[in-house]
Amino acid sequence: MAYFIWTFRLIFISLVLGFLHYTLPQHDILRITGTDIIRRDFGGFNQIFYADNQNGDGTLQSRDLRLISAVRTDGSVSVYRNEDTGWGWP
Repeated sequence: MAYFIWTFRLIFISLVLGFLHYTLPQHDILRITGTDIIRRDFGGFNQIFYADNQNGDGTLQSRDLRLISAVRTDGSVSVYRNEDTGWGWP
């Protein structure tokens, strides 16, 4: 029974830390190489990964999404999503 409790605690702590790592801002050293603005349709499962609609009526199903392309110091490419969270989390 003790193994089950420790396994459950480890899984729970890993999930909480993974959520915080995914949602909180991070410090990256890189070089910006370009920006893009694309139109993204929201629906189904992908809607939870974007900030809420800022209009207040909730009827908008697509928005402009700003992407920032960058290169890290080791040469790997990263693409960042730039959007206002509306003072929600985080």
